[in-house]
Amino acid sequence: MIWSLQVLRFVAALMVVYVHAAQTAVTATGSNGLLPHDLQVAGFAGVDIFFVISGVIIARTAPCLTWRSFAWRRFRRIVPLYLLISIPYAIVAYKTGFGWRDAVATLLLWPATDQMTAPALPAAWTLCFEMLFYAAATMVLVDRRLLWGLLGIFGLAMMFRSAGPVLQFLGNPLIIEFGFGIALAYAPKWRPAVWCLPIGAAA
Repeated sequence: MIWSLQVLRFVAALMVVYVHAAQTAVTATGSNGLLPHDLQVAGFAGVDIFFVISGVIIARTAPCLTWRSFAWRRFRRIVPLYLLISIPYAIVAYKTGFGWRDAVATLLLWPATDQMTAPALPAAWTLCFEMLFYAAATMVLVDRRLLWGLLGIFGLAMMFRSAGPVLQFLGNPLIIEFGFGIALAYAPKWRPAVWCLPIGAAA
């Protein structure tokens, strides 16, 4: 089951990659490519699918690990390759204006300072939410009682998102999609289609 989810997550990632590639092609050539524009935009749904699947996978695998093992596996799997790709982007961006906010967003995957700043690698904005989710999962593995505090922080951040960039990031509704994934991971095995209805309605 986990492998099938990994394959689906890969497909979702490809959907997003295609959208970015199509947008680049439009900018460079003015052509929408082979697929209609509306269908290309639908590829952004790959992000939502990706986040939900991440929630399922982490909910099923993390409880079997210590917090140190979980954090190290996530770090080892994502950060080295991400930095290998992002650092050249950052070097190029430095020549056109690359401030401390850009450095924080790019190197720490934390986009919220006194303003929202995207990483130098544009597509890496999704990793900001992934790493935030992994950090939260690590804290829960340290002490499950922290879950309630994290939920409280998320709820307050959603309520007061207009107060500043940090709350906009911590209270972004996209984070709920990880929660959908966790709910699916613990949902009863029977009649799975019933459990998909709330996710479909939300999407």
